[in-house]
Amino acid sequence: MQVRGTVISVEFDVAVAKNGGGSYQGARFSYRDEAGALKEKGMHNNVFKFNSVLKTQLANLVPGQGFVMEMEKENDFWNIKSVSSEAPPAPSQPVATGAKPTPYTAPKSTYETPEERAKKQIYIVRQSTIGHAIEFLNHNNKNYTLGDILKTAKEFEASVFGADFDDGMPLSMKDDSKDVI
Repeated sequence: MQVRGTVISVEFDVAVAKNGGGSYQGARFSYRDEAGALKEKGMHNNVFKFNSVLKTQLANLVPGQGFVMEMEKENDFWNIKSVSSEAPPAPSQPVATGAKPTPYTAPKSTYETPEERAKKQIYIVRQSTIGHAIEFLNHNNKNYTLGDILKTAKEFEASVFGADFDDGMPLSMKDDSKDVI
């Protein structure tokens, strides 16, 4: 439940009267509700052991200030869960004559650029080829080094992108005999 009102006072370490008689040490929050009725909410000091933020919120309230209080029913009691100050709504003011209107700026796009998409696609292919290289090499039931896995993944990657794979070995070097004039 949400309660709105105006702060009258907040007191800590005071004797709070019990409904059936007697009292306990705690805090007393006095306020006027939206209808103007005077209300008071008492809290035992133990409440602040479990909700230290509430004590800070109450301590920051100023008499005459508006507030919003969140309450929750637990068994037979309505307990305060949080209290926040409520600033009065700012009156809308007309724009003064002669004032320059602020120019409209279009929001920045959050979509990827073509370059970012291409780069991301390369990362996806590389990640996928590493997984497939591991799976491919595992069929031989042999222990392979990271270098073996990465070499195989690069071969797969080159195949995906339609590129020549060159690991420096004579058999995988690019055939440049066609490039000679």
